[in-house]
Amino acid sequence: MVTNRQLSVRHPVYQLLEPHFRFMLFDNQLGLEYFLNPGGPVERFMAGTLEESLGFVRQAYKDWSLADAELPAELAARGMDDREALPHYPYRDDGLPIWNATERFVRTYLSLYYRTPQDLA
Repeated sequence: MVTNRQLSVRHPVYQLLEPHFRFMLFDNQLGLEYFLNPGGPVERFMAGTLEESLGFVRQAYKDWSLADAELPAELAARGMDDREALPHYPYRDDGLPIWNATERFVRTYLSLYYRTPQDLA
């Protein structure tokens, strides 16, 4: 929402994020209408009531951090980043090269517009 409301469609961050947001509002609305209603799948298939399930999510969200959701941090938090202890772990072995390539691309792209922290400010 912030991207759409605050950034020009020509802003470099908008350009990077727009493809990922294309159907997000529709998907969120569908989720609200279909999953999160009395008698819906969450209430039918999850333990507890809909309100109890939503309370669990609310509580988990209080402790959630975007930085903790980054792949390297998430792997480290679960102890899955040690290649010697776990030499074959496809999620890590396939995911980290993609993560690193994406991070390099985004940094390189944004550095065309923001060469210093002062430029960003």
